[in-house]
Order: sequence, then structure tokens, then C-alpha cells
Amino acid sequence: MSLYTKSFLLLFVFMLLSASNVLGKTHVSITNHLDRKQDLVVHCRSADDDLGVHSLHFNQTFGWRFGISIFSDTQFYCSFRWKNAPLVWYDVYIKSRDKPICDECNWYIREGGPCSLQIYEILNVGC
Repeated sequence: MSLYTKSFLLLFVFMLLSASNVLGKTHVSITNHLDRKQDLVVHCRSADDDLGVHSLHFNQTFGWRFGISIFSDTQFYCSFRWKNAPLVWYDVYIKSRDKPICDECNWYIREGGPCSLQIYEILNVGC
């Protein structure tokens, strides 16, 4: 088999793995932990997907699953808003930061900002 044919087959296999998500899926969840049991409005998106606007009551969770791109840096970011607070944006998933530490990335939204136990455990600080 020629080098060109081997290279083409290898590329084809990687494309199939990526398209079929054989490499696995990642789950991100956002949970409302605001004081005084305030409602939280969340709007999450990536370069390719807009997950819509969701209103979460205290302790409610919104989550989604997605396949990691092997060809680019997968990234999801969300806006957070609650009563009497300015709109805040935060990167809830960045492949280069989060892939090594979580397949289940759980975020808890508090007045002081988002908290991920996986990230805080690695940094050895409280959440």
C-alpha cells in the first residue's frame, strides 16, 4: 500500500471517530446556588451551537452533552444574570483547560462567581 493511501485511510478513520463520537462525550452542567434562592437566567453557546436561554430556580440544573473535536479547541461559554446583578459571561468549557480534568464538568453559580469542584480540587482551594 502506498504512503498516500495509508495517509488517506488514517485521515478517514480519524474523521469517522470524530463524527461518531467514539472518542467519548463530555457533560457540562450548570446548577443555581445563588443566595436567597434567587432565579438564575443562563444562556450558553459555542462557536457552532446556541443552547438557548434557561431560567433556573434555586438548586435546579441545566446540562448538555457534546463530542470533543479532535481538530479544534472546543469551547462553551455562558452568560449569567440574576436580580440586581449585571450580566456576566464565563467560559464553562475550554478543551485545553478542561479535557484533562473532567468528562463531567459541574458548575455551581454563586454570587461570587462560578465554581467548578474539579478545577478547585486541582488548585487545592475551596469552592
